[in-house]
Amino acid sequence: MLNFKSILRILSLVKEISQINHVDLTIGIVTNGYLLNEKIISSLKDFKVEYIQITADGPPHIHNRRKILKSGKGTFDIIYKNLVKAGEHFPVFVRVNLDRENYPYINELLEYFKNTPSSIKLYPARAAHIWNEKFKNEKEFTREEFAKVMREFYIKCIENKINYDFVFLVMREAYCVASFINGFVINYDGGLYKCWEDLDTDESMKRFKLGDVWKGVTNTSLYIKWILSSPFNHQKCINCVLLPSCMGGCPAVIVKSHKFLCDYDKFSVEEYIKLLSLEGRGNSEKKDM
Repeated sequence: MLNFKSILRILSLVKEISQINHVDLTIGIVTNGYLLNEKIISSLKDFKVEYIQITADGPPHIHNRRKILKSGKGTFDIIYKNLVKAGEHFPVFVRVNLDRENYPYINELLEYFKNTPSSIKLYPARAAHIWNEKFKNEKEFTREEFAKVMREFYIKCIENKINYDFVFLVMREAYCVASFINGFVINYDGGLYKCWEDLDTDESMKRFKLGDVWKGVTNTSLYIKWILSSPFNHQKCINCVLLPSCMGGCPAVIVKSHKFLCDYDKFSVEEYIKLLSLEGRGNSEKKDM
């Protein structure tokens, strides 16, 4: 949002290209929400943006230590006000990053969402670097631990009638956009990548660059590794009943660490099924109200 004029210019070009080529265009925005004012919301409506994703790092006293301005001032209050306003016009998905430090205070954060519009939905996310061990720290949940945290998070939402986005035991074509042949992340300079985390550092941007928007894919050997990261090339995945939901797990882990890491669903299947039943009862109660 810092250079919103450029965003509008890119959206205009993409919209024009999609119309010329008769391609369906879906536009979503991922932002920290701090600059999401009414003027920007109006512009996004003009381009028929379909959803907005905003991240919350905990209640104010934690979020304001993690997402701070250059001046040292916190950002929670303005982000919260902006996402509520955006929820009047778009579906807003609030990604709640969770770790051992902020999870004990999750009830404080949920209080802010007890009376927000139904268009605003929360979902839990593990605050962790997926594949690079040197970025890991003691605050991170293990995958097994986070499976339990996810379940508890949704139970809290159901019990408090807070809107949520159910993100496990869901059938999917692929784990993420990186698994698709024509799925790319485009950097500010036109560079092509497969994963958002490829843009973490100058080193990773250089190491995992596939090409650019002008010449296309030029690093064919790396591109082929991404395409061959399919779970259908791994016998353990083929034999797993959760394959339609997991689809092999994060392809970045497969490509960069040469591992197939089971998704969180794997560790609490029975408990998740019970939660689905609880969700059904919760939805029935909402209809009866």
